[in-house]
Amino acid sequence: NNFLKTITIDGEALDVFTKDKIKYYLDVTNDVTKITIDAKAEEESANVEINGPKSLEVGDNEYTIGVTAEDNSTKFYKIIVTRGEEAKSSNTDIKSIKIKGYKLNFDKSSKTFYLNVSKEDTELDITVNTSDKNASYEIKDNENLKDGSEIKIIVTAEDGKTDTYRIIIQKSSKSIMPIIIIASAVLVIILLIILI
Repeated sequence: NNFLKTITIDGEALDVFTKDKIKYYLDVTNDVTKITIDAKAEEESANVEINGPKSLEVGDNEYTIGVTAEDNSTKFYKIIVTRGEEAKSSNTDIKSIKIKGYKLNFDKSSKTFYLNVSKEDTELDITVNTSDKNASYEIKDNENLKDGSEIKIIVTAEDGKTDTYRIIIQKSSKSIMPIIIIASAVLVIILLIILI
């Protein structure tokens, strides 16, 4: 008699077990890295030997249970344990935003930022650092910038989830050059009055 009586995995009986069925499939989640298989033969004098990996790899892991009867006849039972893939991250957070020539007042809790830029700048050199290295980003509407323009930073997480961050452009509508000229002229007049 080289039949098994029971198979237990991590202390729990395999409920689909029947002695005539020699192949079993078991799915486990990615966080399961090790299992313990135990088996008992119908005949106490039969020898049971279990072989398989000590730790589970992602994908299929094969365990073989050999049952050898007193007459040396052997029956093999197989258990294929499939460990699932690691769950993909849904993290779309941004760690930092750097803009060449400007200092953005970055706040991790916000998704909208305001930036005062020079009237002459129509495009910005933006570098984004995502919290998750597997996330990617795309910058949109970063050309022909005017007062009120909205630059969009679209972050895509590893699992495909997206989030949009916005930089609202603020440009001074008046040039400061005339103010500087007027202020200089007034200063010259005051100095002349003092001298006279």
